[in-house]
Amino acid sequence: MALAVLACPQSQPQPRSAFAGPPVRTLGAAELGELAAVEGFAVAVVREGEGEPAERGALVRIHYIALLPDGTELDSSHEDKPILVRIGSDSKLIEGLHEGVVGMRLGELRTIAIPSRLGYQNRAGVGVPADATLTFLVELVEITPG
Repeated sequence: MALAVLACPQSQPQPRSAFAGPPVRTLGAAELGELAAVEGFAVAVVREGEGEPAERGALVRIHYIALLPDGTELDSSHEDKPILVRIGSDSKLIEGLHEGVVGMRLGELRTIAIPSRLGYQNRAGVGVPADATLTFLVELVEITPG
């Protein structure tokens, strides 16, 4: 049985400006489940994607820009290739990013606000202030269903 790999035809990641403006929709309790009760966790869809949603266990490639609370860029995949992760089990992503990517469709853009409880918490050495809520601008560029 062959795996279906769905990928965006574009090769360049969307710029930060593509995430500006009002979202198309904001995920609520129905989509976020118990995470809707986590103070500071929010997911907004900036541009809808196409196809089937990415589920836990799917292998995905994402581009991201991580922002500190003051809007300063903390990290980005834009100078490299998109990162390849398995949703829900890859240690390369913080918990809040795993949760924010669930349900994304190919080509979708999301803004994900991640409080420290679902992020870096109080770990030293990652350049994040204690108890900071980070914002991730995420683009889903490839899905391989789990």
